[in-house]
Parts: sequence; C-alpha cells; structure tokens
Amino acid sequence: MREQSVQCRIANNIKEQIFGSKEAILHAAGREDIDVRMLGRGRPFILELVNPKKAVSCHSNVDQLQALQENDLLKVRQFKIVDKAYFDHLKDIESSKAKSYCCIVWSKRPVTPADCEKLSLIRDLSVAQKTPIRVLHRRSQLIRDKTVHRLRAKWINRHYFELHVVASAGTYIKEFVHGDLGRTTPNICAILNTEADILQLDVTNVFESLEEALDETEDQLYKATIEPAK
Repeated sequence: MREQSVQCRIANNIKEQIFGSKEAILHAAGREDIDVRMLGRGRPFILELVNPKKAVSCHSNVDQLQALQENDLLKVRQFKIVDKAYFDHLKDIESSKAKSYCCIVWSKRPVTPADCEKLSLIRDLSVAQKTPIRVLHRRSQLIRDKTVHRLRAKWINRHYFELHVVASAGTYIKEFVHGDLGRTTPNICAILNTEADILQLDVTNVFESLEEALDETEDQLYKATIEPAK
C-alpha cells in the first residue's frame, strides 16, 4: 500500500485511533490515474474497517473523523455508517455513472477560436477505444464502446485550449485527446487535424447517472476551471 495513496491518507489516522482496527480497505466508485485530481463534489467511497475493536457511531463523531484526516491534498465530507445495500449502490454508480473532466490540451498546429467552437458543438459522440497501450500490461485487449456526451472548448492561445468533457463511465480521456496511435477513434487529433496531447487532467464531478449529469445546466457542468497543479 503506497503511503501517499488516498486509502492511506483517509484511513491511517482513524482506523486504530477511533475504531481499533489494524486494517482498512477503501472501496471507491471508480478510480483515476495517479496524476489526475478529483475535484468538484468528490467521489463516493466506502471505508471497510477489518475487525474493529470499537463500535463508534460516525454520526456523533463526524467532526472528529474529518479533522483527523483532512490535509492540503485531501478532504472528506459526510461520513456516515452504511450497510451492504449502499455497497451494491456504489458498484452500480461505478458501472452506470457519467463523469465530467477539465483538461489543458496542447496542439501542434495553431488552433483558433473557431476550432474550439467546432468542438463545443459535439454531442453524444460514439467513440471506440482499444485497450490503451499504457495499460495493456494489466488489462485485457478489448474494444470498448463509449460516448462523449458533451464537449466545451475554451481558446487560450495559438497552441493551448481548455477542454471540458462529459463522458460515460470508463472512457479513457487522455486517449480520446491524443488518439493512442489510432487505437481510439474518433479523437481530438483527428477532429482538428493536428497532433494534440493533454498536459493536465482533472475530474470535476462523478455523477450517479447520465441523467443526473445532463439535468444540470451547461454553466453548472462547466463551472470548474482548471488551476495549474502544484
């Protein structure tokens, strides 16, 4: 277990001190690459405490639990005790959710505001993704059919733009941008006829369903503006 993992940062200070447990397991609604931040409302998760010695009600110790783990990199809110039904609900979110992203994209050829307007008109784009080269060593070779439901591009300068994406669960956003040597089609490179890559990627929200995502206004969907990673 990495000492800097989200699981460690949440569990280390509370598993023994509050619950008298030697081990804790984090079950989250999906996961991201190590260089991707989870922003917005955050990601639902369950912290499973293995053989706890103390039965402490989270409802009466929320402030204490949150104070023990919060730091500059991580914040947790709305601690509560849940049952197996919520665990099943968490897995449903993982398979049916939609997610929104914000990223900074570099383009080899100069891009224009008109290019960004072209991207922003895209709706419900079907995307076929072969298992990315970067994860072939641990994932089966498959073709995954995904949907990019919404795009909004904001021009920054001749070679950079900010891209907001709302996509179905399991979409590889990095590959959707750079194309992964043609393994993801269509992609931003093909749409704009350029070479492109992501310089920074953030998840801005995890929605429990596509309907929840599309019920929000566009201003709500795209309200997150990326800040440079520190």
